[in-house]
Amino acid sequence: MWGHLLDVDFQRRIHLEGLGFQKYELESQDERGDVMHRVAQVIPRVDMPKALTKVLGDSIGYKEFVTFDRVKKDWKWHLKMSGPGAKIHVGGTIELLPGRNESGCIRRTHFEVECKIFGVGGLIEKTVKTETLANYEKAAVFINANT
Repeated sequence: MWGHLLDVDFQRRIHLEGLGFQKYELESQDERGDVMHRVAQVIPRVDMPKALTKVLGDSIGYKEFVTFDRVKKDWKWHLKMSGPGAKIHVGGTIELLPGRNESGCIRRTHFEVECKIFGVGGLIEKTVKTETLANYEKAAVFINANT
């Protein structure tokens, strides 16, 4: 599974084909010792309540920052949005656990969402959580079908 997470082409396919995102473009990826650093420009398709489109616009793009320590198997990520989205903080970690059989694994993602936009912060946090969980489910289906 780490190989699929590290494979930029596979990540592009997951985002564009599996999740139907509008854009997934690698900005940079480099190795610093045992740690891989990746930055990608991403534009998802998000089903937002109308109240949020008035605040955030019709589309939310972000930069995804990922670090992966190959020795510790430590994957961390966070998103940086522009405009009003800059007040939304989303990030987390991924860990892989043994699966039910030798060829599988369980991917556990821990993530946090915090929004500091008065009046709609809670709604934004709920929407981000719902969309993120749905996307992880879609990604799992895509990965299982393409490996």
